Amino acid sequence: MRGTRVVRRAGRAILNWAPVWVPVGLGVQIALLGLRPALQEHRRLASEESVLRALHAELSAERTELDLTLRAQSDPLYLERERRSLLDPAGALRK
Repeated sequence: MRGTRVVRRAGRAILNWAPVWVPVGLGVQIALLGLRPALQEHRRLASEESVLRALHAELSAERTELDLTLRAQSDPLYLERERRSLLDPAGALRK
């Protein structure tokens, strides 16, 4: 009988302290399983940001150049000048 009383008392003590242990357990779980990996991923992404910014700048410059070429290719005057310079044996585009 004494053993069951000790078990009951221990059970009550665990239940009485549950409002303390549950948040502590939840905080530990968040810290170990959620916060640490999230911070590691944040650091990794921050280091990759500069690489992506450089790539974006390079691609933006290339797009600007291609837009200018496309605009020139759709201009009839430019196309005629280009055609004439290709036909001219002394033209700059022939060399």
